[in-house]
Amino acid sequence: MKSQRINFARFIFILFIFITSSCGYQLNKINKETVYDLYITLEESDLNNLLLQNIKRGNNFKLLKEKSLSDNSISIEVEEHSIKKYSAAIGQDGKTKEVRIEYLFRFTLYKESEDRPISKVFKSNSFYTYDDSSLLSMEDEEILITKELVISSLQNLTILIFSL
Repeated sequence: MKSQRINFARFIFILFIFITSSCGYQLNKINKETVYDLYITLEESDLNNLLLQNIKRGNNFKLLKEKSLSDNSISIEVEEHSIKKYSAAIGQDGKTKEVRIEYLFRFTLYKESEDRPISKVFKSNSFYTYDDSSLLSMEDEEILITKELVISSLQNLTILIFSL
């Protein structure tokens, strides 16, 4: 009886795999050959420069200096792009023990083939332990966390654009 259940479960699992693979289903398939022309409007800041550097490193976008009207062109207006730091935990001595970093990326996306603009907000939080004795390493950790948050929002942006 038990072996029949196991065999039936195996059969169902193999059938499921066969059906999903035969219909062409794939998770988050992004066509690597498609390159979108991207015009982005933003203010000059270190955080925005980091965003632009990561866009240039990727293969999915070609940054434009002027708006384009082609079908694969996208225009993004960055409304707010910020990092804020807060004390997340305080020790008995009244000093900060843990820092919370809040990342916010608010923008409006315009695509020539879409009738309406798309407004989106990407938010992320990250925590790190704060130590007065190693301020330089804390600064390096903060820079690393900022890079990770920007890369994560850029990945979300890429998924959003390719899903349109």
